[in-house]
Amino acid sequence: MKVSTGLLIISILANGAFLVLLVGRDQSKPSRIEPESGGLTRPAAPSGRAAPPADLHSLAPAELRAELVSRGYGGNVADAIARARIFEAYDRKKRQFLATAYQEAPPWKVASVKDRLRLLTRHQRQGLLDLEAVARNEVLRVIGPQAMDMDGAIAAKFSFLAPDKAVLVDALERDYKDISAGAFDEDHLLVTDEDRRRLDMVGEEKRKDLARILTEEERREYETRNSPVMRDFAGQFEAFRPSADELAALLQIQQEQGQSGGKPGVAALDVEAVRAKLGDERYREWSQAGYPHYKALGSIAPKMGLSPQVVADGAASVDVLMETSRAIALTQMTYEEKKSALAKEWASTKAALSEKLGNEAAAEYVKQLPWFESIGAGTVVYMHEGSMRFRSMPGAPVAPTRPTLNQKK
Repeated sequence: MKVSTGLLIISILANGAFLVLLVGRDQSKPSRIEPESGGLTRPAAPSGRAAPPADLHSLAPAELRAELVSRGYGGNVADAIARARIFEAYDRKKRQFLATAYQEAPPWKVASVKDRLRLLTRHQRQGLLDLEAVARNEVLRVIGPQAMDMDGAIAAKFSFLAPDKAVLVDALERDYKDISAGAFDEDHLLVTDEDRRRLDMVGEEKRKDLARILTEEERREYETRNSPVMRDFAGQFEAFRPSADELAALLQIQQEQGQSGGKPGVAALDVEAVRAKLGDERYREWSQAGYPHYKALGSIAPKMGLSPQVVADGAASVDVLMETSRAIALTQMTYEEKKSALAKEWASTKAALSEKLGNEAAAEYVKQLPWFESIGAGTVVYMHEGSMRFRSMPGAPVAPTRPTLNQKK
């Protein structure tokens, strides 16, 4: 079942209308955040006799928040309760949809689905999307962006944006992700030309909505952070650590190749263009950082807390072991002597990795290199023109072959 183009257009237009309303809203209202203390402004005490406590259930969200602050509740608590009041309709409808979906869905589907909202129909998901947009916009208008980002995760993700813009962009990304998913076949098993046309339309509308929210400089920074180069080169960057100019040069190469119809992925970056931008020495370091054992260590570096220098040193140890395996293979030693010498070098490298990376990180790193253990068993592993090569140690005894029919005769 395909979602209709009309439904996609209606959804996109609705999101655009909400964004225009928020971006163009009156900016002259005083901020609810005190710039010096970072806290919420406490309402002035009423003159004369104190009014009786208000019935909290009868108060509108803005009044509810002000009443809670006046009673001494912290700003975050007041924000969270007022936000819950605004999202009440959305939460109630979401619970109703999911309760029915869990009852009607077969057990295998409940067990296999990663996002429980995927148990809902497209129309139900779109209905929740619309309710969430209304509630989110009301929270931003009545309370402020801090109520949509209680743990600061959105602000950290979009640290180059003001808090209100960060919340809007985060919501826009989630909305368009759901809309894009609706352009596919229900199980994402078939992608037709019509699907691609819808996705192109959704992508174009997303770019227009981003342009309504962000300045030109903010949009460029957003596109840089979401570039395929940033995602695909993440492990390589951990060892290479490009400067701002080098990063801009790599992004430019990727963009130029995409515009000329070239494949925008990592492996497709033009070698000569990269060499011309980086220079011979840095190009050599860039190529080396792209080796599997460098990228493998770079990929676990953030989780293990490894610095760029430690990543480079650890991967360099494996480099030396690989070159040593090749050098030993070319000596005049006997097979057993070669195998013994390589086993010693392998054990020494493994100990050095534990010393440089720490035991836990070294163990995790070795898991990422399925061929590492084979070096200790006598396999020669080396790099040749950017690719890994594997060969048996020369002089290995040849296993006896079974005689053929002719040999038996």
